[in-house]
Amino acid sequence: MRRQDPRPCVGGGEKAREGPVRSSSLRPAQQGRVGHEASHTRGWGSGAGAPRLLRLGLAMEALYLLYFTARFPLARLYDTLPPVDFAKLTSYFWGDSVAYVAVLTALFVLSVMAARSVTPARGRALAFILAGSAIFGLTLVFLYPILATDLFSYALRGRVAALYGANPFAVSPSAFPHDPWIGLTGEWAVSASPYGPLWEGLSYLVARFSGGNFLAHLLALKVVAFVSYLCSVGLVWAILGRLAPERQAAGTLFYAWNPFTLLETVGNGHNDILMVALILVAVYFLVSGRSWGVVPAMVAATLVKHIALLLIPPFVLYLAWQHPFWRRWLFLVANAAMAVLLLVVFWFPVWPGWDHWAVREAATGATYSPAALLILLLRFVVGLPAAFRVGRYIVFALFALTYLWALRRRPASARQTIYAGFLALMGYLVFAAMQYHPWYLLWVLPLAVFLGPVETVAIAVFCWTSLANTVIYDVLWPWLWSVLDATAIHLIGVSFTFLPPLLAALWYKNRQKAAGEILTADKIF
Repeated sequence: MRRQDPRPCVGGGEKAREGPVRSSSLRPAQQGRVGHEASHTRGWGSGAGAPRLLRLGLAMEALYLLYFTARFPLARLYDTLPPVDFAKLTSYFWGDSVAYVAVLTALFVLSVMAARSVTPARGRALAFILAGSAIFGLTLVFLYPILATDLFSYALRGRVAALYGANPFAVSPSAFPHDPWIGLTGEWAVSASPYGPLWEGLSYLVARFSGGNFLAHLLALKVVAFVSYLCSVGLVWAILGRLAPERQAAGTLFYAWNPFTLLETVGNGHNDILMVALILVAVYFLVSGRSWGVVPAMVAATLVKHIALLLIPPFVLYLAWQHPFWRRWLFLVANAAMAVLLLVVFWFPVWPGWDHWAVREAATGATYSPAALLILLLRFVVGLPAAFRVGRYIVFALFALTYLWALRRRPASARQTIYAGFLALMGYLVFAAMQYHPWYLLWVLPLAVFLGPVETVAIAVFCWTSLANTVIYDVLWPWLWSVLDATAIHLIGVSFTFLPPLLAALWYKNRQKAAGEILTADKIF
């Protein structure tokens, strides 16, 4: 969740909240030729690759350490009440905002240069990537979460279960006003958990392990994010080894050293990375032919955050059509029954009831999203309550069409299955996410790496705009309260966040067409 918004945005009824282009791929024989040629033109360990990567990695580490962790240490800032963010920590000074965007841009440039430098050698490349990932991650474990308050909410809900014996899905942290850390949850103190029982079970164990020490609790949650991140890096490597060996090292490094990945997972401590790691387990089972593990892994991801449910239909449909006709329906029924059984087993003991499920609350307000901008524009025509209803119908209809488009053809390969899942999640982010937050891109970032250059370029730009937009919403808006209302700031912020990725994808596709080149992801790196 983003920091408490300085101005109100839009809400349902009386309540207000503050606030693809498919790329073509090469045939297997062609892929082999491209990978063979690449390995001869950019050989790992040829005398320039490793030293260059080391220099780039050291430059990135210096920026993470000196600009982020040293300036905003968790140990010094964690008990600040009310919780602070980048804008408050820098006193809304424009020079700090310029420096933030400059450092962010430098990190992205360095990570792309590193991805272009690494080559397809196996063991040594993975060891180098993991070593850099571990160093960056350990540095960011000690960073105060400057862009979101979720880490504090995780900890307080863990205390609800571990220290007070209450059900975090039915009881909000505000039920325990005597807790010394209740103020750190901000406006979310009144909300029960919107996550899944697997996450809250893990959060309960972390709370018990920390023994009531809040700083230790926060650091333990950061370690969970750090371990999940490293696991996801290893899984991306393993999946690319089966899907695209010629860009296994470059694609893995692009994901692992991506500043967006590091800042939103270890830096801000978002639990999305645990869900992503479990999704990648399902993808690995998919590409390695272990169909028995796909649905359990995907259900486990759903038990962290419910959004993973969107990936189950395309994955199961692909697997079902690998069987003869008479076994196909048996496979579908068996996997559907297994998914339902697992969900019931985990949810039944803690289910708060449909009317009290916190996930429904997310649909009662809209901010930072194309849906919010649409509603704000519609209110000039039909008024706010009607605009919210009409706007919600429109965006969910657009999402439904996108999802049906993603499933329009039965996936004939694992890559097409991943593409269908990518489209489904992107459709949700662009249309159905009433409240858009940057870390949602973690859901699609690794999937884009498995696809083609258009998706990878679009997501790379999307990552940068999503991190940079904090300057618009958290710094620019407070400066210009008297000039910019909610509609104006959303017109600026949503356009800045969502249009450049689309334009980058169209530009790259047209450039490749004009050059008569085949669109393959190895062209990027």
